[in-house]
Amino acid sequence: LREAAAELAAGECDVALVGGADSWIDPLCLGWLDREGRLRTGNRPSGVLPGEGAGFLVLERHDAAAARGARAHATIAAAAGGDDPTAPEDPLLANVLTSVVREAAKGIDVPAPLVVSDLNGERRRAYEWMFVLTRAAFRYEGDLPHWYPASSTGDAGAAIGAVAAGWAALALGSGVAPRTQALVWGASDEGAREALLIVANGR
Repeated sequence: LREAAAELAAGECDVALVGGADSWIDPLCLGWLDREGRLRTGNRPSGVLPGEGAGFLVLERHDAAAARGARAHATIAAAAGGDDPTAPEDPLLANVLTSVVREAAKGIDVPAPLVVSDLNGERRRAYEWMFVLTRAAFRYEGDLPHWYPASSTGDAGAAIGAVAAGWAALALGSGVAPRTQALVWGASDEGAREALLIVANGR
């Protein structure tokens, strides 16, 4: 997404389609999650809620979208990313996610944004988010609403980032979101950490 935004800004493309599709409910995937001790079961309350999904975002410059009469659901105000090399068996530090969220959140100008994340039922990922909050990666006042698509769709793997960003954009564009700004963050098993600030148009 960040690469597509850079190409749009440089005029190297007119429209970008960014997203993915994935599934954790294939029997081979379920078996692997179970063998690794990561599948939520009756005896294991902390674990992946397996699911599947697809999400795609159409990115376009505001002037180009307006010229063709397209409706823009929301605006991506900031994006940041990094790679966390911490192995699953190593102590959790959450340094990369903290800095990525801190960078994306610089433009928050409301008392508290809507947070949309890929929390997937695993304790380690919840702890990582806890570290981000306790380090005050961004300031907020009052309630901090938090949506996580996996609670409805299950963990959609590589698609969950696009699904989360799509949820945020559609909710902001339709006025369903409880805030006018959304902080979207995600973490992958391979180490990628990403965050977006998405704002309702007119903000």
